[in-house]
Amino acid sequence: MRIFLCSLLALAFAGASAVAGAGAPPYQWGERLAPGQTLEIENVNGPITVQRAPGDQVTVTALRTADRSDPNSVQIHMEHTSQGVLICAVYPQSGDAGQTCRQNGGSHYHDHDSGGNDTRVAFSVRLPAPTAATLRTVNGSIDVNDVSSPIDAAAVNGHVYVTTSSYAQAKTVQGAIRVAMQSPNWPSGGLEFASVNGPIDVMVPRSASAQVHLKTLNGSISSALPLRARRGQMRILNYADGTIGSGKSRLTISTLNGSIRLAQTP
Repeated sequence: MRIFLCSLLALAFAGASAVAGAGAPPYQWGERLAPGQTLEIENVNGPITVQRAPGDQVTVTALRTADRSDPNSVQIHMEHTSQGVLICAVYPQSGDAGQTCRQNGGSHYHDHDSGGNDTRVAFSVRLPAPTAATLRTVNGSIDVNDVSSPIDAAAVNGHVYVTTSSYAQAKTVQGAIRVAMQSPNWPSGGLEFASVNGPIDVMVPRSASAQVHLKTLNGSISSALPLRARRGQMRILNYADGTIGSGKSRLTISTLNGSIRLAQTP
């Protein structure tokens, strides 16, 4: 009997070990979005990578892995919204039915909590032009490579790197921002780039037209553009205000700990 019980315990332990640290089946989704619609990705633990799609269909793949938790416990939800499509990682919560994607006119990724679940979700996106994308993650970086779409990206712990022939804006708390964009046609409210701990490097086309506001607490400010600027120090704050072109839009770049570089897109 003792041998039998020991065998059962060994099998149970082996089964639990197989779940923890294993990978869940990949989530895959694809669809053609109507003109003017936006793809929104909300992640909690893990990166988001975006590349140009070869056709006119948006595709999203999510890979779930974990060291201790069961990666199958984290669900990937897709919702059609009035703005387009929202896809998010949903973690189980104790005493709750679990979180859901919530869309009330804004992003809610700051409300998401993994609840001690160490599952990491890596989103990979193929984005056709000119479909816009809004990307959010808490613990992870965002990398957008050579797309032709407007990008709005934000992380908490991770860098944000974007290269687009359209325009972009980006925010993070702990990490660097590096953006290169080619379109001078920006939203009426302008573009904002902000970090707390990290440098910011933004490249805009020479034909851009904007009122420029640059500020950092600990770091330098440099501009390779013909920026008619007023530079100075306000207490311990370094700042530069100026104009590119006729100044019809607005460009704001700010960080607490890091340098700021404004340059021209090659």
